[in-house]
Amino acid sequence: MGLRYHATHHLFMSLPYHNLGKAQRRLARELGKNDLIMQTSRSGLWHALKQIWQEAATAAVNKKNTQDE
Repeated sequence: MGLRYHATHHLFMSLPYHNLGKAQRRLARELGKNDLIMQTSRSGLWHALKQIWQEAATAAVNKKNTQDE
């Protein structure tokens, strides 16, 4: 099942899993450019892992820079 529709699931907990993709696409379309919705969208496992890796690397650099100041 993965985490692709995790946020959408929390918005609509009773919605069957097979409808979550359609619901997420509809929310994104209706809300327009909504960064919170788009941040939850991943095209697959590798895309999600790459995003997590990049965010962790950025956080590590920011933490190091903060400590060096």
